[in-house]
Amino acid sequence: MARPNTADLIRSEGLTLRHGEELKTVRPEVVTELRQPVELLLVTVKAPALEAALRRIQGPAETIVPLLNGIEHMQTIRSRSPRSRSWAAPSGSSKPG
Repeated sequence: MARPNTADLIRSEGLTLRHGEELKTVRPEVVTELRQPVELLLVTVKAPALEAALRRIQGPAETIVPLLNGIEHMQTIRSRSPRSRSWAAPSGSSKPG
């Protein structure tokens, strides 16, 4: 699911993945609203765009993993999708001391 302009760009250009020197372009199905049930939903927006993104989710998600900084957004996500399992992803990196 993507905003309309981003969805148009992905449809026309695809997504290019790089692994070392290898490049692979894929053309996934992209929608502007999630209407079908999904097993896993990754939420990858900035915090100010969270409410707008959640309004575009019409289908149920079994598990939701937000990739936002902090944990303040967890209550918002859980209240909008009470039947979904929501997991906070770790932010930042930890270095062994």
